[in-house]
Amino acid sequence: MPKLTRPDFETIAGVVRAQRGALSSWESWQRHVESARQAAILTKPLVPMVVEAEAWLRWCYDEGRTPSLNALNHFAHDLFDNQMLVILDTALEHKPGAILPCTYVFAVTQEIGQDRANDVSDIAVVRERLIGDPLIRPIVENLRTYHEHAAILAAAYALSEGINAILWTRNRRHGWA
Repeated sequence: MPKLTRPDFETIAGVVRAQRGALSSWESWQRHVESARQAAILTKPLVPMVVEAEAWLRWCYDEGRTPSLNALNHFAHDLFDNQMLVILDTALEHKPGAILPCTYVFAVTQEIGQDRANDVSDIAVVRERLIGDPLIRPIVENLRTYHEHAAILAAAYALSEGINAILWTRNRRHGWA
C-alpha cells in the first residue's frame, strides 16, 4: 500500500487527473487507505510503503508506464519486495549468548510431527533492555504455519513497524526426524 504525504498525493493526483476513485481527492485517498487497513488480517498485514512523487514519476518514465493508481500500487509493491529481501537476507537464528539488536521482530516456530501443516508459530516485537527482561509485544500467537512462512510474515511486520531486523528460532522438541 503506498503511503503518501499530502504534497506527494497532490503531485501524483495532478499528474493522473482522476475524476473519480482513490486519486480523485485527498479524502478519497484516505477512504482508500482506511479500506485497505480494514481488509488487513493477521496473515496479510497492511504494510504502508513511503512513496515520494518524484521517485514514482521517474520510475513510471523508466519503466514506460502510464501514471495511474495501478502504477502507483505496482511501484509500492516493488519497494516492498526490495525491502523484504533486505530484511530476510539479514535474518538470524536466535541463539543463546548471541549479541542481539536493540529492537527486532522475533518468529518462534514449534515444529510438531512431520507435517508442517501442524507447526505453530508466534511473532512478537522485542525491545531488549540494558537491565531486566526484554519488552515483548505479541503480534501473532499460535498461528498454524511453518517456519519459513513465519519468518516472511515477521519480515512484513518488521517493515510495517519500521524495524530492520528479524530473528527466528525453531523448537523441534515435538518434531519427528
